[in-house]
Amino acid sequence: MKLINTALLALSPLLLTASAHPVAVTNAGVGGHNTRHGVRRIASLLHKVRPQILVIGYGANDTLNSRALVPPEEFCANLSKMIEEARKRDVRIIVLNTVNPIIESYLTARHSYEDGIQPLERVKKYNQLIRETAKKEKVLLNDFYAAMEKHGGATEKKESLVRNQANSRSKDGLHLTAAGMKLLAETISECLKTEVRPGDRILCLGDSITWGAGVVGSGTTTGETYPAWLETILNHNLGLKSETTPPPYQAPIPMKIPNATFLADNPGEGAYGWVNDEKAGKAVVAEEGKEKFLRLEPSRIAFCRTELFPAQAGKWSLQLKSRGKGAFQPAVTLYGKGKTQYLPLAEDFSRQTPEWRTYEFSVNIPEGTDNISLSLRQKEGIGDFDDLSFTATAQKQKMFPAIELKGKGIAIRFLEPKDGGGIQSIVNAEGKEFVNRTPSPALWSMTLKKIHPKARTEKVVFLSIDPGRDDGGLGKNSDDSDEEQYITAKTPAECSISRKPNSIRFEWNKMDIGDEKGVLDVWAEAFLDKGGNESLFRGGFVNRSNQYTVFYFQMPQLGGIGALDGKPENDFLATPFFNGRLIRNPLEKGLLGNSRIFQPNRSGHSMQMDVFTNGKDSLLLCVLDPEQAAKRFQLTADSKNGFAWSPVHIPDNMKKIPQEWEIPYLSTIRPFQGDWYDGCQIYRQWALSQFWCKEGPLVSRESTPVWFKEILEWCQFGVTQYEEQKSSLLRFREETAAYPVGIWLSWWGLNNQHFDSGNPDRFPLTELDKEVLNMLKENNFSVMGYIQCVSWGDSSPS
Repeated sequence: MKLINTALLALSPLLLTASAHPVAVTNAGVGGHNTRHGVRRIASLLHKVRPQILVIGYGANDTLNSRALVPPEEFCANLSKMIEEARKRDVRIIVLNTVNPIIESYLTARHSYEDGIQPLERVKKYNQLIRETAKKEKVLLNDFYAAMEKHGGATEKKESLVRNQANSRSKDGLHLTAAGMKLLAETISECLKTEVRPGDRILCLGDSITWGAGVVGSGTTTGETYPAWLETILNHNLGLKSETTPPPYQAPIPMKIPNATFLADNPGEGAYGWVNDEKAGKAVVAEEGKEKFLRLEPSRIAFCRTELFPAQAGKWSLQLKSRGKGAFQPAVTLYGKGKTQYLPLAEDFSRQTPEWRTYEFSVNIPEGTDNISLSLRQKEGIGDFDDLSFTATAQKQKMFPAIELKGKGIAIRFLEPKDGGGIQSIVNAEGKEFVNRTPSPALWSMTLKKIHPKARTEKVVFLSIDPGRDDGGLGKNSDDSDEEQYITAKTPAECSISRKPNSIRFEWNKMDIGDEKGVLDVWAEAFLDKGGNESLFRGGFVNRSNQYTVFYFQMPQLGGIGALDGKPENDFLATPFFNGRLIRNPLEKGLLGNSRIFQPNRSGHSMQMDVFTNGKDSLLLCVLDPEQAAKRFQLTADSKNGFAWSPVHIPDNMKKIPQEWEIPYLSTIRPFQGDWYDGCQIYRQWALSQFWCKEGPLVSRESTPVWFKEILEWCQFGVTQYEEQKSSLLRFREETAAYPVGIWLSWWGLNNQHFDSGNPDRFPLTELDKEVLNMLKENNFSVMGYIQCVSWGDSSPS
């Protein structure tokens, strides 16, 4: 049998070999920490980073910091506990660093020790413990002390790799210079050269040496820290990146709360980046379904605060979600110019409710404030907190607020839900803006149809799936009436928004449908894929109407696309319209001569994807639906509003009211570098991983019936043309008697009208259908019913 799908030929090129992912390093150093802190932190860090490689760098504070000393036996036990925890989390490679040489005279001026052992001897003793632990636990050892000794050790000369008066105007004697950081990274990379793999995640856990005290980029993987150098060296050695120096340091975003959503924390443990007063109560991360949040359980008045983060002067608003059985009071502590100020954000405690509620507090950050800490106080009962953020008051007043979802390959911005939540900007990794014409203000829209009382009593509810449009792309839109309601995201509603690091959820609640008040709730969520290269969408609704059912749900609605760099003549749209079309300059020339295309999911848009491209800057717009559920795609283009795209979802419970439905698949917007051909390969890669492609070519699939594979020729035969075509078909069968022939049987069923007429249900068989089937079987034809359907309703007898 030979089956040729020209749309597949046009839009299914071979897969490209995917490039390997680079090594990613996380800097988890904290100044002043010792192995006790490491034991407490490691579980949540492993859960958050999920590394394949762990580098442990403790010992300096354990042995030298007179305020944080750890006895030798406990020091070894702590190292072993961290190694054990890492192995439980499937960490593949573990490295222990020895402590670097020190300038003893500088250390003795700051610290004294009851045991009388001097700093240099202490370092040597603990380094020997690190070596013995590495051997006992069978992990890698990076003997950085020995490597430093080969490079001159720690001296008071300017070229010393340890910070001193000559090279940094500081009698430090412990922390490394920028050159010392580079050497540490080089020695670790040498340990890992046969172990590290492309795509590995490396967690560098330790004290101020890991953090990067005294060098540019401290606490990050940029600038001069050893984690920054380690990531650069490993990726260069593996041929994954060409850079030979780390990226320059970028200051952290002011007023950004560290760990404001608790997604990476372990339930039952403390929140990463938060400090709790254990004497006043408990502060742990709790979990409910897929949501995580901070829970305060006061024994008197619970107190929990964040670590310091950069401040910015100005008027700010703190938003947070809370619920509980008591009351809470937020506050900030301001740090700057040697002064500290504790500033409650409310005069009294705010009473909580059992349900989540959004709270807002104003604060004025004065000039001269360098850092800030946010604290929460809870009394009289348990309180839960989530989604905390500071927003500049001036930003809140703009029509185009910075509701942004930003990943590695995409930055996408939305309106507030009260303004429609529409997509206003899509920028790729190269900084190119795709929305250059008037964007859609509404993220979604829906069409509802009225169910008549008489229809509810019938066995089959004869509701047309799409009475107003035909399959040729010609819209026959009728004016709204009491028989049909059209609702968008700009319809008055009780709106809310909840944010997490890689997702945004919009809600529109208690909307009116006709004269029914507050009966419709709609939600939509945009979130990044794991690589941060695309924005995925899902959504749903709850319809409590007793009169109207949702027929179409369009989401996301994307508009204003095109004219990159002001050149619409370079725009192309690749769309699987029947055999596939490549349309040049759609903004000025339209779509195939028409102003709009509205196609059902059949030959008119079989691939469920489109590619918009201008040069090498391209967008893949598609639906990731393995089950290939019924849906439509609306595409329009003109010079003012640009190219607009939206999938039109068709609820499978459209004939039931009240009605609740969630889109059972994802839609995606993905920028990429390439042309329409490359976009097709991205979609094809996804398609080949689905169940309907995993068995390989049709002819070799075990699940395909043998008789189907053996058909040499297929013919289409219409029941309604039975008398006219019967003699020709039988004559053809006489000439092909020795060969298996298949029949696509069309125009059969109870109502043989065009598919978009008043009754989409074609069952059961008519007497003529039975006569035709008997004739085909008697003449040794294999028969398959030709079904071209947009949707089935629950009340259909089929």
